[in-house]
Amino acid sequence: MRAKGRNFQASREERCSLCRGELYPGDPYFQLEGRAVCEDCLGRYARRYFAAQLRRVRGGGIRGVDTV
Repeated sequence: MRAKGRNFQASREERCSLCRGELYPGDPYFQLEGRAVCEDCLGRYARRYFAAQLRRVRGGGIRGVDTV
């Protein structure tokens, strides 16, 4: 919570490394590969992290799995 009349300035360690949103004292975040990632950005981070493993199913079952 902000004090009346004061402007909170977050330091580099108090920002999400993806969205650059401020992380206030008590806010939860994930420490991933040395970077702070807020809860809202976790899905975006995971999508990027696992992008190389993304596959699509082609017709014909599991043998039809292809990379994207």
